Amino acid sequence: MDFSLFQTNVANPTFISTAYAMLLAFILGCLLAFTYEKTTAEIRLSHHFLQAMILGAIVAATVMHAIGDSLARGLGMLGALAIIRFRTSISNPRNIIFMFAALATGIACGVYGFNAAFAGMMSFCGAAFVLRYSPFGKTQQLGSIRFKRDRENAFDEKDIETILLRYCERIELSQLQLSVEEFTERELFRYEYIMVLKSKAKEENLLEDILGTGVLFNVKINRKQQTEVL
Repeated sequence: MDFSLFQTNVANPTFISTAYAMLLAFILGCLLAFTYEKTTAEIRLSHHFLQAMILGAIVAATVMHAIGDSLARGLGMLGALAIIRFRTSISNPRNIIFMFAALATGIACGVYGFNAAFAGMMSFCGAAFVLRYSPFGKTQQLGSIRFKRDRENAFDEKDIETILLRYCERIELSQLQLSVEEFTERELFRYEYIMVLKSKAKEENLLEDILGTGVLFNVKINRKQQTEVL
């Protein structure tokens, strides 16, 4: 892939070289969006985020194309972009990496670094697929469990955690509250544990063991899927 012909036109790019850079940025952005869609285990995917990656690559290529080798243009563009405030928060670090990859691809295309853009994108997408199907990309069942017990019972936290650890890889006590019922005036402990279930564990069996104690009641499990993908 010899692009030396295009690299001679950085100062005054031709229409053909500019069109080629934008087209390559669009294609690589689509490849990046496809990789994100196939390697993300989340059920709810934001189509706006997928489009933002593709459009971000084109915008980055356009900015770098407009700047060229001019220092004055670069400073002017930096000042213009400083006026814009991006208030959209991205909570998932993996999404930030994908967005940064889209911008890096656009920058490489904008400065006619086509080899770097193509090789970098192939490496990034290949690594994303490898990590998705490696132990780093396994899906864990993250959830929480809530229940109550009478204060008079001798059943303590160690007994509760012994039952939970039969079915969970990790547990964490997130809330412990002592309250008094309004009519019966019984003192009750309210527990809430955050837990990561084992791969072969069943929630039904966990509920049966907890209710089988005869001490814990009002048991409720909330499920939420968490994926550990880079």
